[in-house]
Amino acid sequence: MLSSLRILLPVIGPLSRGCSGYVSRMRFVNRLKQDDAACLAALQRSRVLLFHRLCPLLQRTERGTLRTAAFNSSDVQLILERLGADRSLLKESVLIGCSEQNQAQFCLDLGELDQAAVEGECDANFFDLRKSFFLLTGAEVPLVTKSQALLRWHQSSGFCSATGEPTQRNQAGSHRVGGSRGIVYYPTMSPVVIVLVSDGKRCLLARQSSFPQGMYSALAGFCDMGESLEETLYREVAEEVGLEVQNVSYSSSQHWPFPHSSFMLACHAFVSPTHTQVDVDHAELEDARWFSLEEITCALQVKSPPRRGDPLVFWLPPKHAIANRLVTEWVETQRHRESGG
Repeated sequence: MLSSLRILLPVIGPLSRGCSGYVSRMRFVNRLKQDDAACLAALQRSRVLLFHRLCPLLQRTERGTLRTAAFNSSDVQLILERLGADRSLLKESVLIGCSEQNQAQFCLDLGELDQAAVEGECDANFFDLRKSFFLLTGAEVPLVTKSQALLRWHQSSGFCSATGEPTQRNQAGSHRVGGSRGIVYYPTMSPVVIVLVSDGKRCLLARQSSFPQGMYSALAGFCDMGESLEETLYREVAEEVGLEVQNVSYSSSQHWPFPHSSFMLACHAFVSPTHTQVDVDHAELEDARWFSLEEITCALQVKSPPRRGDPLVFWLPPKHAIANRLVTEWVETQRHRESGG
């Protein structure tokens, strides 16, 4: 059983005006998912995030940082027109949410247009999503990852798995309907358990051969059919590093766009200090080892991946990744213990 369960929800604001504003926005978005006419009307007054083959469009700010490039729908239509594309392409936009100013937010992939031409017209550039994680502020990352996940799902869900007939989306893009049987398909996420294992003084991190050089992360694995969160966690740790964990606690969750929309369930787990011998399954991992608090503290100071030719250093996933959050929580706990708290 999970102990010390902690559900981490976003703070919406005071229970009066703040909560009512949130409720009205959520009901507005839900109505757009159900009413095609209302969604199309909202699209004409919306803000649209642009992508090119699933890469988000980012603009450079006056400070030299990057932010998502969002345009009014009317501006998007003008851009399409100047690039020789049909203005009606805007209707293929997918609903992603609503701003605090009650303006609907959509995303649109312009993958059929010339990338350089779009970038020149928008005075912005398309970036690989993984690189975007190091370039954007925390508030923008969830919006970009949700957009990419929805766009990818639509691009890969054009046919009904039961009949082979084409599927048709609703205006919001919140679902697709398959052929003559009318089967409704909704975007899906694959549940993944990610766990930071500790022996009380050290934490265990691992890397796959596909990771960038020097990067280590928490252990993670997909839930098998019929498994609970706990069962997946115990199995993955046993399979990958040959350890048997105990005292599991839940931390938080996160949508993760890689490889194809994962739902990350983050936990902490402990092993007995007398049973810490790691036995790596090299079919799954390139390496796994224990790290001290000092080593982890140094790794948290690395804010961006080392450049090609730089000395090899130990570093962690970006701060927007839930693995980074697990490590940060562990560090805070260790410091609290050392201070006698």
